[in-house]
Amino acid sequence: MAQLRSYQRQLFAALVTGRSVPPEARFSPGGNSKPYSWLERPWLCVCVNSELFTLTYGALVTQLCKDYENDEDVNKQLEKMGYNIGVRLIEDFLARSSIGRCHDFRETADVIAKVAFKMYLGITPTITNWSPAGDEFSLILENNPLVDFVELPDNHSTLVYSNLLCGVLRGALEMASDNFFFFNTTM
Repeated sequence: MAQLRSYQRQLFAALVTGRSVPPEARFSPGGNSKPYSWLERPWLCVCVNSELFTLTYGALVTQLCKDYENDEDVNKQLEKMGYNIGVRLIEDFLARSSIGRCHDFRETADVIAKVAFKMYLGITPTITNWSPAGDEFSLILENNPLVDFVELPDNHSTLVYSNLLCGVLRGALEMASDNFFFFNTTM
């Protein structure tokens, strides 16, 4: 059990920092001599309770607020962490969903909203605010799971609490397409 906890800590650190999973973090149940990574055995990944994830994310943001002097630096760090997660998450998404290449931007928006968000966060955002050219849209999260149990203090009015999600989307879409996308969010 201690080996599994160590594995989970090192895996989370690798996802957040964008580094590869070190060999000692590879978990081999049953004492097999050859360890293997979670990419080789995805069914070994432990599902995390949504409340635990929410509280852990809150603790992460709290620590970032203590480590950095202003909210802009925290926002940049959250976006960078999300980007690193998104770069790795796209492979998992494509493998699990078996979705092929999208033909247009509207189809991409539908896949993001109806498949990706449902698969990883258990929610389906609303797609709205399409630009006249059809090259920009907004995703509205009616029930953002990251903001459960959260009250931002007045001195953090410019903190973009869910900026991690924007980074995840940017990282995943950059890896999946040739186009560059910019995301912005508000809590």
